[in-house]
Amino acid sequence: MTDYKPIPCEDYARYEAWILCGQRLRLAWRDERGETHLEQVRPLDLQTRNHAEYLVMQRSGGGRVALRLDKIVKAQEA
Repeated sequence: MTDYKPIPCEDYARYEAWILCGQRLRLAWRDERGETHLEQVRPLDLQTRNHAEYLVMQRSGGGRVALRLDKIVKAQEA
């Protein structure tokens, strides 16, 4: 089992809309050590695995990563 905490449906729907529109985001999240990151990203997809939901995103440096949605602190259009 996982310690994932589901996000509100409204937030999930916003991520879906941003992906469909190709909207870049200013995203703040906490990593597994509790450190906060702030970066401009391009959301690509939403995935579910191991009972947790993830945002697949293109980072500003070019790499693709999957970020657990409950680790995101703030997301806004860039």
